[in-house]
Formats: sequence, structure tokens, C-alpha cells
Amino acid sequence: MNHTKKAKSSVRKVLNEDGVLVTDPKKVLYEIEKFYSNLYKPDSLAPSNDSLTSFLENLVIPKLTANDAQVCEGKLTVAKCFKSLQFFEKNKSPGDDGLTVEFYKAFWNVVGKIMVESLNYAYNHGELSNSQRRAIITLIEKKRR
Repeated sequence: MNHTKKAKSSVRKVLNEDGVLVTDPKKVLYEIEKFYSNLYKPDSLAPSNDSLTSFLENLVIPKLTANDAQVCEGKLTVAKCFKSLQFFEKNKSPGDDGLTVEFYKAFWNVVGKIMVESLNYAYNHGELSNSQRRAIITLIEKKRR
């Protein structure tokens, strides 16, 4: 990731719970950690008995037809993967390597077969590689009105 892109994706300021603007990098990290620690406290995630009962009583889980399930099973093909690539949003990087959809489309004849073989290997062995399981979560600055 180049320096400019990294600087743009960094959180440089936050409002704390008292509405005070925090800009000191260590304090910004502290405020982010505190916010997410509070957000994901075990008791804050537990639903009330009423909402849980209501949810479970009204639960509708759509099911794939046998034909749809069969279509989803099995190994991938280079052609089907390339076709699905056409539906990806432009100027986005589907992985953490920074390579965009346009890159994959332009160089599919070089990388497509290798990528599909890698995914099919994971399918055969029942587990994705570490890099295939990795995700990047980016905090996005909320603009004040």
C-alpha cells in the first residue's frame, strides 16, 4: 500500500463519548479500542428473551432447491469464475493485496487458472489458506453535518 493511500485510510481524529475531538494518535487508538470494547461487550450482544422468542417464532429460512444446491456444489471452473468477476464493483480490491477487479479482468488469462486451482484445492481439502481467510476491516470517518 503506498504512503498516500495508507495516510488516507488512517483514522487521525475521533469524537470521544463526551463529544470532544481527539487528535493525539495514542488517544485516538484508545478511544477506538474503548468504543469497540463497549460495543461488543457480551451483555450488549445478548438479546432480550422477548426479542429472541419473537425472532425464533417468526423464523423463515429460505432453502435452496435441490437443483440450486447441486449448482453450488463441486469444483469451480475458470470460465464461471471469470463470469462472476464481471459482477464485481469497479475500482474495488476483493483481497488484501490491493489488486483491483480491473487487474484481474486484464490479467485473467495469466492468473485465472492459478486462482481457480487454488480455490479448488481448498475445496478438496475442506479449508481455505490463511491468506484466503484474511480480511481487512477499514474504519470510515463519519462526516459531521
